[in-house]
Amino acid sequence: MISALDSALEMFRTDAQAPVSKAADIHKSASPFSIQPHLHFDPEQHCLISSLRGSPACRKIELTADQSSILLYMVCHPYRALSNREIAHAALGYENLDEIQSRSIVRPHILRLRRKLGADSSEPTYLRTIRGAGYLFSPD
Repeated sequence: MISALDSALEMFRTDAQAPVSKAADIHKSASPFSIQPHLHFDPEQHCLISSLRGSPACRKIELTADQSSILLYMVCHPYRALSNREIAHAALGYENLDEIQSRSIVRPHILRLRRKLGADSSEPTYLRTIRGAGYLFSPD
């Protein structure tokens, strides 16, 4: 996971203002990320792979392209509060949006991602809201 995360981070470091086409390239080159021992994220297939504890059976949870882009961006920036505007610009390719417009675009995706990650809406585990700052991805 560390090497995959390092390579994805390096792509973001080379061009912080990556155009949408570069974000698409990241999807093609990214390997599955291990979020938890029983939960993996595959940005190329736009899915989460959940294995049941103590069982070899796996469950594939489909993500939309936007959800996958947002989750990939957040996985590449763990433990950092990301504003709605930054997520809308860097992960989805929107430009010239204010924070309110960005929030109306990003918030529904975050809510759906939380459901798909199996997070309790009253106590989110992986995607946390930081009041006044945005969202934070914490894999632990």
